[in-house]
Amino acid sequence: MTSEKHFPPVFATNRPDDGETVAAELVRLFQGMREDLGPVSVAIATAYLNPGGFVLLADDLEQAPTVRLLLGAEPDPTVGQRTVPPLTNDETRSALEEHGEWLARERDLTGFSREEDGAARRMVEWLQKASDGGEPAVEVRRYGHGFLHGKAYIADHPQLPAVLAGSSNMTYAGLMRNAELNLGYPVGEHTHLVQEWFEHFWGESDPYDLAGLYARRWDPHTPWVVFLRMLWELYGDTSADDEIVSTMRLTGFQREGVARMLRVLDEHGGVIVADEVGLGKTYMAAEVMRRATEQARQRVVIVAPAALKASMW
Repeated sequence: MTSEKHFPPVFATNRPDDGETVAAELVRLFQGMREDLGPVSVAIATAYLNPGGFVLLADDLEQAPTVRLLLGAEPDPTVGQRTVPPLTNDETRSALEEHGEWLARERDLTGFSREEDGAARRMVEWLQKASDGGEPAVEVRRYGHGFLHGKAYIADHPQLPAVLAGSSNMTYAGLMRNAELNLGYPVGEHTHLVQEWFEHFWGESDPYDLAGLYARRWDPHTPWVVFLRMLWELYGDTSADDEIVSTMRLTGFQREGVARMLRVLDEHGGVIVADEVGLGKTYMAAEVMRRATEQARQRVVIVAPAALKASMW
């Protein structure tokens, strides 16, 4: 691999076929700088990150005396290529909201195996790390005045700064799998240009509580909230269920019941209605049968105790 012939590294990509990864080059960069020069501060610009990406660099990032982490939303495909009119404040705000939602999804989708949960906890502990003097060792900001598409990893030593900059987010995919392109530069003008780029956008950015966002993963929840979440996952948003049109003069909760019956029938091919006596199960079933006969042109078979045929029905 060409990058192994240079230090600091001048090239990094992911090549699963020969074992070449961006993560390995970053580890080589941070370790080499630390071994040659002692503790080295780190500055990272990335749109996204996740515990899987962090843990690949964790051994080195945890040894850095200070780390500055700059986040930002990537271009929205619907507006990223537009030149007229310019990006609006609403579009920027929407992109930042989507960015926050992405980070929250990554938090929620992190698995609960010992390894995955341990990686998430380790990342939060690192984000909350303090220096010997009690000051935060890791500072996180987010650029909020537009899109931030550049990615950079800077070993920020005053004597010999080194960088790898290009396309890799600090995610597992960005550091291990995607076909990325990252370049490093010998010490000199090009390295300082990357540092100046980072300092400019760092100064334009606001503090961002990434540790707090991830710590919510372990918030305690009451059994009632857990039960409600189970219902949501099973049935989704039912706010429009009472809008179902019926000729059976159903009440609102009965229309909601019919909507759920139809949804379960469609998904599973059968449904059991187990409401208490007097809540209108017969009328709800009649509405489902009406739809089957009138709209779907299907035949209906009713199986019931004989006593009902001579009395209620």
